[in-house]
Amino acid sequence: MFFLDAGGSNERFFCRSFSFSGIPTVSGADFTGTPIPMNGGIAVDADGNELKWEEGNHDYFIMFKSLLDLSTECTEWNYDDPPKEVPCSNPQADQCLPESTGSTYSLKAENIPYDAVIEAAYLVWTSAVSVSDFSSPMDNGVNIKFSHQDAGFSVGPMSVEASRQGYLADKAGATGDMKQDFEFEGFKLESDGEALYTYRVDITEFFNEILDEGRGAGLVSDGLSYLGDYNVSGLGCFTGYEDAMVSNWAVIFVYSSSSPGMKPKKIYIYNGLRYYVAEEAQVTVSGFTFPEDPSIRASLMVSEGDAGKQMATYQGSALPPEGLFFKGQGSSWESLSNKCNPEKDEIVDEIMGTSTPYKYTEMFNSISSFYNWDQYTDPVCIGGKLENGALIPDQPNVEWAIDVDTFVINSADYPSQLAKGGENLSFKVSANADGVITNFLVVSLDTKPVAFDIPGAPEKTHCSCSESQDMFCIENDFYFLIRVQNWGQASASSVTVKDTLPYNALYVPQTTEIATKFDSEGRGLDWKPVEDLSGGVFPLSVPYKVADTMKPCDPESGTCEDAVLVRFKVKPKENMPKNEVIKNMAEIADSTGVLYKSNSSVPLRLRIDSMCDNECTAPDLSTKECGGISNLKECETVEDCDDGQDCINGKCVDPEIEEGDEDTQIDDSTVSDGTVNDSDMFFEDEQIGCGCNIIGY
Repeated sequence: MFFLDAGGSNERFFCRSFSFSGIPTVSGADFTGTPIPMNGGIAVDADGNELKWEEGNHDYFIMFKSLLDLSTECTEWNYDDPPKEVPCSNPQADQCLPESTGSTYSLKAENIPYDAVIEAAYLVWTSAVSVSDFSSPMDNGVNIKFSHQDAGFSVGPMSVEASRQGYLADKAGATGDMKQDFEFEGFKLESDGEALYTYRVDITEFFNEILDEGRGAGLVSDGLSYLGDYNVSGLGCFTGYEDAMVSNWAVIFVYSSSSPGMKPKKIYIYNGLRYYVAEEAQVTVSGFTFPEDPSIRASLMVSEGDAGKQMATYQGSALPPEGLFFKGQGSSWESLSNKCNPEKDEIVDEIMGTSTPYKYTEMFNSISSFYNWDQYTDPVCIGGKLENGALIPDQPNVEWAIDVDTFVINSADYPSQLAKGGENLSFKVSANADGVITNFLVVSLDTKPVAFDIPGAPEKTHCSCSESQDMFCIENDFYFLIRVQNWGQASASSVTVKDTLPYNALYVPQTTEIATKFDSEGRGLDWKPVEDLSGGVFPLSVPYKVADTMKPCDPESGTCEDAVLVRFKVKPKENMPKNEVIKNMAEIADSTGVLYKSNSSVPLRLRIDSMCDNECTAPDLSTKECGGISNLKECETVEDCDDGQDCINGKCVDPEIEEGDEDTQIDDSTVSDGTVNDSDMFFEDEQIGCGCNIIGY
């Protein structure tokens, strides 16, 4: 809504009429200096930690709403002679929803994977005050509540409060605690007589409570717990001027998932509340290496955008085009667009009936865009719809006071910019005559998998009496199984495994063992005990060396000359609640310092199986799922073995491991010193993601 203003004028020129004679004066909040630009600084949390997630099967989603009340029709005067009152085309700040009611966003099944677990979440809210309130503290608290769509439970309302209140007073009037920190940014628009501010607060615990309630309600997968209505209330809505900014809020959350199609990513959140008009700002993302065919997502949140407010020049000087741009390894900036933010080649003045050639992206148009977790080609438009090939506002669903736009950048579209091995990526926010207020930018990019990431298979699994892949029997001990293979490009040395057991799974002493030789099905043949630490302490509680060297696997043949299996037994803690979840993750490292967390940093999550077979007292370790044969008799020749057994690699082995299964036949041609085909080491597809049939729940 802000445009180039008439300097020195008492009039406010917004979407309905405007003239130009200068850029408005923008004054920084007294305790932050000038407004914070998006200059590449990663946002930080209360402990000073950067908001970044460097590796793992992570992704993010943004929920957002304004406090604009569209329940009553607004009007404006058109350009007829004489003018007449007509329905308004841009009803910003005409009426706010009641502070006690707030606004609601509905999270749906297509937005996140069915097995998602939210690891971090942040509530961001933005509002404004008039000049008369500059010396007052900015309200630093709101309320959030959640109602599940189907299960009938709710969480909250919970009070969300920033650790400090922010002030926008002149320094002469500042006292004592009038200061700002990471949770608050603000600035004053002196020529407009108002100020804008934002808070960002960690609300991860709120989502943890939702997850606990969902598990208690018996939902079959964690991601289903989050599906429902999120309401934020208690946020004041500034209506001091006819076209002033309406307050708004957003929730950024980062989740982990092991769903098919998820790829290891890096995720970064950048903050920067600032007013931009006829200027640009850049962000540089670093600390990565592009894999082959990377995909990138970038989401920018702004307030105040208006459709159709573009100028090619102003007072003889060219203005920068509206849009979000990126640059990788190439030398030129690429403009980002999608169907919700169309690229245009001319500026049309409908009043004057003229057009000017000018290339830009209609981005700050109050029509937002996002991609569901498995979408990379077709965005969902909020507040816009296509009619006869043209994008028009979807009036009942337009969020006039906020734009949150996500763009997907695929290497297929920009092969030179996003070539394999690239380490450069920059973004540029560009504002034209339409002034906008940036708030945050989120960037995620596919990363090169680390050396111990097994393609298409989990490194950490479990083996129990339960027939379900993600469950265990509360009455029986069960095993954790860890696979170690080197899928990097160089040999690894001094490879170690560390595993921190959860509080609700107790280690059974003297049960850890390791195998480095395998049959044709990937079952371990040479299991050897790993001695417990002093006092029967779990030996993997500290890094345990599993290999002096480990050569890279061959991606073309899918074979690994070096491979390791490690397994150990645990006992479920007694008297666990029925909705208890056992979580476990292993860490694999080598001498270079590469640290890999199993299953792309997604913990193995196991639930209690209420349908266990009472006749099963212990899992069958001879199966592939449990790692294979154990405690075989040692031999030098076949004469040392029982009748019908062969002596292979120093162990007495039955020719057929499972009766009637000719594929498991073992002979000298199917066993070599550690050589194993990766397809034999992995579970079949239907065994990896138990419960996949509920994706469309």
